[in-house]
Amino acid sequence: MKKKLAVLLLGGLALLNLTACGEDPDAKKYALIVNKGTEEYEQYSGQAWEGIEKFSGEQGVKCGKYEPEGNEVSAVTTVIDQAVDEGAEVVFCIGEDAAEAVYKAQKSHKKVHFYLIGAEPHKEKSEEPSIRENTSAVYFDEVEQGFLAGYAAVSEGARSVGFLAGEKSERNEKLLSGFIQGAEAAASEAGLNAGAVTLYQKYTGENKLSPAYMADAIEWYKNNCEIIFAPDDKVAASVAKAAENQNRELICADADGTAISAQVLTSANKDYAGFAYYALKQYVNESFAGETTTIAGAKESAVSLDMEHASFTAFPQEAYLAMYQKLCDGSYALTETAPTTTIVTIVAE
Repeated sequence: MKKKLAVLLLGGLALLNLTACGEDPDAKKYALIVNKGTEEYEQYSGQAWEGIEKFSGEQGVKCGKYEPEGNEVSAVTTVIDQAVDEGAEVVFCIGEDAAEAVYKAQKSHKKVHFYLIGAEPHKEKSEEPSIRENTSAVYFDEVEQGFLAGYAAVSEGARSVGFLAGEKSERNEKLLSGFIQGAEAAASEAGLNAGAVTLYQKYTGENKLSPAYMADAIEWYKNNCEIIFAPDDKVAASVAKAAENQNRELICADADGTAISAQVLTSANKDYAGFAYYALKQYVNESFAGETTTIAGAKESAVSLDMEHASFTAFPQEAYLAMYQKLCDGSYALTETAPTTTIVTIVAE
């Protein structure tokens, strides 16, 4: 009887010790709150989940994916609470739909770390961000995204390139600036002379599928434009039709664009999987950057060219990796507003 009691006591002590150390084997240590609604955000959620799953597998811990019933603050808050109750130490949320819920959760779950990607936490009916020390707000570096597209286009051999986007937004202005700087850098490294590369640029005003936008792209292609960077999805679909008509190529943005056309050369992506993996690595190394808004780029594995689906013939993987390393270490001094160009001649539409 005494022996049996001793065994029970030891088992109870072991369980208490396990709980005290926070090492519950059923705990889902890392969590993703999935976006409801648009196909675009569901795709981003899927990519982030890939990075979280990969890191969790390497660490031998569990992770959880939580889908709210809707995008209302109450619905998102409910699944955040559920994730925390099930052991989450780090919670990833994406987009403005999660901003108010994270604003509340960061106060009610002070020991939990939050990554809010693509938005900043704020209270209802306020645009003023409120970021606590257990939260990191993250935006992707769109200048670097554009740089990747411009560098790839010229490295592939294009000497006449285009930028065709919808609205003249802050996002698209940064992408254009990066595209120009990437084209200029690749041209310089290739030893091209001044004026060797021509850039056509235009904002259509709207992101929509339009015969008019297709006509614009066809005109450029007929004027020997070889590759057009079309960062808006519906405009890209219009450009893809033109590329098929003229047997030319285009580059898309944010996610794999090869599904819309075989003429898509590559995509300059927001890398949700890469960043999620990087962020968790920073967390376990006790390098979580709280109470901040971060612009995440190549250094944070947050932007990349889609080399898996790319159809390059003159820009090999090793050349891409060499360029990417220089982007990571700051060798390219990029600016939000493109500097004066020498090799790239800009033709404004």
